[in-house]
Amino acid sequence: MTQETMHHERLARIETHLEHVATRLDEVVSKAEFLPVKLISYGLAGGVLTAFLSAVIFKVVGNA
Repeated sequence: MTQETMHHERLARIETHLEHVATRLDEVVSKAEFLPVKLISYGLAGGVLTAFLSAVIFKVVGNA
């Protein structure tokens, strides 16, 4: 197998991969579609963190 043949095969694989990436790029979620998920996730995480910190503060102050 010559060097030129190897380069052509590698180039063909890269082009195939690039076409696959281009088709997958059409399926990517936009920021506008992700915003509700982000708001719900951050809200739940904030609620859990607030509950945890409240329990820790209650435990420290309650024993004093």
